[in-house]
Amino acid sequence: MWTSRTTAFDAAAAWSLLGDQGYIHIHADFLLHFDVFDVQRGELPLYFGIGGRLLLANDPTIGIRVPIGIAYQFDGAPLDAFLEVAPILDLLPASGFNFNSAIGLRYFF
Repeated sequence: MWTSRTTAFDAAAAWSLLGDQGYIHIHADFLLHFDVFDVQRGELPLYFGIGGRLLLANDPTIGIRVPIGIAYQFDGAPLDAFLEVAPILDLLPASGFNFNSAIGLRYFF
């Protein structure tokens, strides 16, 4: 959800059924976008932000995310394609360092 030309909130949910225990990952972030690359059509901003994540598994985990990425925003469509990495500082039930990465499509309004 865009809040200005350069700021937005995003949220996602993902799941895994691999391994001994499956899990559900939910996160929400506040993002700042910066026009760095000039493209003929659409936009290609870099972005970074801060947010939180909840990992629902046998031992639920709460952490802070710092997403960093690039997104191609299609001209005339409420859609972008993105590539992102996000270092995570897990806080509960124990502190630790982790990270996410993602490639995907995002619908915005």
